[in-house]
Amino acid sequence: MSQGVSNFNAYDLATLSAVATQPIEANEARFTLGSMDHEALAYMNAHGIVPISYSSLSGGTDHPAVAAVAAAHKITPEQVVYAYVSQHNISVVKRNHRARGATVVESIHCRHESPLFCDQ
Repeated sequence: MSQGVSNFNAYDLATLSAVATQPIEANEARFTLGSMDHEALAYMNAHGIVPISYSSLSGGTDHPAVAAVAAAHKITPEQVVYAYVSQHNISVVKRNHRARGATVVESIHCRHESPLFCDQ
């Protein structure tokens, strides 16, 4: 058995890991442009905890740098943001507009060599 947590930082993860009777398998948190908890990511990577991002687009898709990258690669601003998050080895939860519920899109689902072209 294992457990998942939500919005834990590195301190929270270490504190729970020290007393938990089941390993932490995943930490769902908001990872996006301008909101990347590198300390928590380092802890998760070192301890085999899967980072999962929600609200990845909440950091904004209208930044001029995002628009420039999107235009240069002929992709959408959303794809740029998802690629940025995925490049940090983070799975992304996004809303599937064709069906109810959530879909997990992992960085391994890229169609091309460049992670900029991950499906959105």
